[in-house]
Amino acid sequence: MAGNISYAGNIVTSSQTGSSMTFTGDIQAESFKVAHYYGRIHMAGNELAVNKLWVGAGGGYDNSLYGALDLDSGNVTTAGQVRLAELGHGVLNVNQGSSLTVSGSNDTHSTSASFLLAHWAYSGELNLRGGSLTALSTSMRLSWDGTGTFNASSERRICWE
Repeated sequence: MAGNISYAGNIVTSSQTGSSMTFTGDIQAESFKVAHYYGRIHMAGNELAVNKLWVGAGGGYDNSLYGALDLDSGNVTTAGQVRLAELGHGVLNVNQGSSLTVSGSNDTHSTSASFLLAHWAYSGELNLRGGSLTALSTSMRLSWDGTGTFNASSERRICWE
């Protein structure tokens, strides 16, 4: 999708099993959610600015389903809250040439934390693969009641305060 999107509400995306969709236009919205239906969403050469970024969101109660979001080269993503594995497996890849900034400041150990990798007994995975990660006002919470995994194979920067 090449056009810019500015929307005051919530955007929920998914792609069919085994397929992918790429956004190249800038996106501004209250939230951007990647549903968990075996599909993959790519962001490339664009800017994503949202209050909430959820990956692996949906209502399937099935950890064998997953939603994946790839931040690819040229992407700049800023989110007040990042949550993975909200009712399904969620994978977020921060690839070479992209950046993820978590701007929220809710540092509590709760489901409303600004940076939470797993919830509802599901598994979330954050892979830093050459991109940069900045979270100056909060800590990464690996899990509330799921399993969170953070993998870093990056020569780029990771910034926490």
